[in-house]
Amino acid sequence: MMGKFLRLFVGICAVLIFTFVAATETQAASFIVVPEVVSTEAGEEFSVDISIDTGGKKTDGADLILKFNSELLEVSRIDPGVIYSDYPTQEVGDGAVKITGVSSQKGPFFKGEGVFATVVFKVLYGGEEFIQIDFEGGSTTDSNVAFHGKGTDILTEVGGSILYISGPEKQKSLVNSSTVGKILLILVYLIVVVVIGFFAYRWWVKKTRDPDVFIPEKAPLDRPPGPEK
Repeated sequence: MMGKFLRLFVGICAVLIFTFVAATETQAASFIVVPEVVSTEAGEEFSVDISIDTGGKKTDGADLILKFNSELLEVSRIDPGVIYSDYPTQEVGDGAVKITGVSSQKGPFFKGEGVFATVVFKVLYGGEEFIQIDFEGGSTTDSNVAFHGKGTDILTEVGGSILYISGPEKQKSLVNSSTVGKILLILVYLIVVVVIGFFAYRWWVKKTRDPDVFIPEKAPLDRPPGPEK
């Protein structure tokens, strides 16, 4: 009885240890935007650091997608860090910054804490806005940190910044692009209806005209009409 209990206890401990090791291996890294709060003015520039913490684990590289409001901000430049050997991707799209850092095949393979990259923004208008790191657990198309030698994503935590921008806010247009599209569609519809109505009316007039109406020949003006000689 004691032997069976001992084997059961050892088995439970083994499962717990395996689960703990697996969790610590696959859940470790974080991306944080520093500073967390930014106060600035319209027309000024400011920078944020993207801090990475691998939880003490070696990494092959990392991908970062930083989201921002392109109506309030624009990217002036990207300064990659030095923790990885190469930064092959440094792109700015519509409201997103994409940066990739990779280690060389022979290393070194970064582990610990450091600055992944610095992004410099220029403020276009005033307002309150967020700079956020695109991340969803289990997704491979967003930000991620690759565990060395295994290729698994160990990113589990992200943090962004909130901006307080003084100055004039961007005036919102009373007519947006969707409204303009609807108006144009209605105009095209009205034009089509008018054209169809016009040709339908012409056809109806031609169809209803009486073809049996007698039209006499023109009589000469130099003599009254009478029987021909």
